[in-house]
Amino acid sequence: MVHALTHTSVANCDPRAIAPIIDLGPTIQPWLAQTLRSVEKQMEPLDSVLHHQTCMIKTLSTPKSIWYLACIMVPNPPESELRQNLIQDVERLSDFRLIHIEAYIIHVDMRDRDKVAFKLTTESINSLVEYYERYHRVGLVAKMHERSGNDRVRNKVPEDFARAINEFVYRTHVSALGSLEEDGTGEFLVNDSERVKDIILGMIESPDGTSIISRLS
Repeated sequence: MVHALTHTSVANCDPRAIAPIIDLGPTIQPWLAQTLRSVEKQMEPLDSVLHHQTCMIKTLSTPKSIWYLACIMVPNPPESELRQNLIQDVERLSDFRLIHIEAYIIHVDMRDRDKVAFKLTTESINSLVEYYERYHRVGLVAKMHERSGNDRVRNKVPEDFARAINEFVYRTHVSALGSLEEDGTGEFLVNDSERVKDIILGMIESPDGTSIISRLS
């Protein structure tokens, strides 16, 4: 499941403004202990929950600890003819561009929900907002502007999307941490990657960029 974090201060925080929240529960699962032993460079002792928690916070707080979630292919306006439905067969690759979706971990909950939460990086957010503004300037927003004759309407839609994508948090099962590397990086497997891709494309297609979040939260 995908949820927006209920703590607005966490969802809206600046990248790396706070360390990730790590709650491993009363005991350490064997697979996680093995993963952390493989990424611990300094061979510090990992013989308690606190030691494992400290190791995770240190590993996931570095500037390099970015996870690769997905790569989406989208029409490249205004050179190509825009389509209202982005999820179609790709007929002309030259008319499309790739946007790489990357994120960092902000919350690991192994006490109550067995979930790990990811927030998009500033670079990914900026790329998506820039594309959305171009896409809707040429397409949907232009049509709304023609009907309304109001610049405020044309400007509001990209602003709503920017707010939604800034607050967007993706949660998945903590087993995703099995791909954690020494530098804190990681990569999603196919199922999670495809789900992120579908969610982002759905947000781009949505008039305000928020409807798919409300359906999944």
